[in-house]
Parts: sequence; C-alpha cells; structure tokens
Amino acid sequence: MFFGGDLLTLSMGPNTARAQWIEFRTPMLVKGRYKIWICYGQNGNGVLGQVGVDVGRTGEQIMPTLIDFRQSLSTSGVTTATSSLPSADPLMLTNGFKRYIATTAEVSGTVKGEQQITGTGWDTMTGRLVGTADIQTTDRHWVRITMLPGGREGSGNTYLDMIHFIPIDDDQNYPRFSTSGTLFKRP
Repeated sequence: MFFGGDLLTLSMGPNTARAQWIEFRTPMLVKGRYKIWICYGQNGNGVLGQVGVDVGRTGEQIMPTLIDFRQSLSTSGVTTATSSLPSADPLMLTNGFKRYIATTAEVSGTVKGEQQITGTGWDTMTGRLVGTADIQTTDRHWVRITMLPGGREGSGNTYLDMIHFIPIDDDQNYPRFSTSGTLFKRP
C-alpha cells in the first residue's frame, strides 16, 4: 500500500553486493526551513540509516534523528488499542512519527482512504521525522540516506515511498495520500 501504488525497493547493507548509500535530487525548494519526513513501508529486515542534505557539498546538513526502517508507527507510543483515539495523531507527531497514508476513516471526494486506523497492519506505513533542514538557496538539492551499522545489515530490503519537505510552520500531518494518488486534506 504505497502512494500511487509505487515504491522504491532499496537493497542496502554493509556487504559489497548492496548499496551503502543512495542519493536523490529534490524538486525545486524555496529558501527556508523544512521538516524532513521519510515515509516508508516498515520491514523487520530494513536498515538503520542517517539522512543528510547536500552531503559533500556547500551547505551540507546531517539530520539528527536516525531512520530505522524496522520501526512501525507503534514505536511512537501509540498502540493498536489507542490508534483510533483522537489523541493518537498528536502523540505520534510529538514523538516524531506520523501516518501519511489516508485512513479508512478519511474521505476525499468519492475516494475513501485505505490504511486501517486500528487492527492488523494499521502501523506499517510509517512517516518518520529525521530533522529540520535550513535550505539557504532556492534550488534543487540532494538528499542522501546512508546505511549505518546496527540494523539488519544485508538481510532484507528497505521500502521507501516518499520524502516530505514541509515548511516548519505548515501542518505536518496533512495532506495524506492514497495508492490511487489522491490527496486527502485535513477534514
């Protein structure tokens, strides 16, 4: 269940048959401060990584929070029993997590969200805050995810769905997305 039905399956690990890091070019970013969210499908065999912006270039910034692709939303302190409570989303945000796939309780026009709000699988599509970047120039930039020792090194794939650059004063929880590509705005 990934936005637009697609994802990147990353084969990352410490051995020479797997990538040690991967880098992406952003679309145009306007000068400003952005919270960076890595959105992924949780995999118990995923890697531990660190995110950097413009690594090895002028303005390099290493984000302070490591991204552990083994973590699900339940790592945020929200459990299956509490995931449908009104306090669930604020608690996740406080702890640096968010739902980014629209839930079955959300509707955009005639499209209903697909992610369970509770029960089996509610926590597998994870948004993780890795830090705040101070983008000094309006331009395209580079985002690098570097594999670190300490994860399940080389035993599985990492499923990357989206990277969000959200201005620090904007709503961090919406819009949400669906596999059809529909955006769900805050109700």
